[in-house]
Amino acid sequence: MKTTLTIISFEPKVTKMGKPYWRFNTNEGWLSCFDSVVSEQLKLKINQNVVVEKQEKDNFKNITKIYDEVVVDKVMITPNYPNYITAENKHLTMYVSYAKDIFINIIDTEQAKGIEPAGVMKLSTDLVKQAMKELS
Repeated sequence: MKTTLTIISFEPKVTKMGKPYWRFNTNEGWLSCFDSVVSEQLKLKINQNVVVEKQEKDNFKNITKIYDEVVVDKVMITPNYPNYITAENKHLTMYVSYAKDIFINIIDTEQAKGIEPAGVMKLSTDLVKQAMKELS
């Protein structure tokens, strides 16, 4: 079931079989998440509203997906790109993060003066793509 939660806190846990997972304290109580990629995204959302897929079975409540939607004053805004983060697209968010870090580090340099921010972002993403190509 797709729902909006407020993430309050989190804690690492381990199953009886030794598999790591995370528990998230939310406005609806504690929910577990066994997907490490989703958990990493949720850990960045403390004290924020987040749209997730919640599954309830027996007495267990689990978060299985995080939707890439913005909740502003209880109004959901859905962008026109892949709408959730899962193991299948986890690398995309990592590469976007790298490009953002590069952008932040070069936007205020002398070399970037006179270049539109979109041009600096293109340069940042090109650098990430070049690094990926060199390493593959």
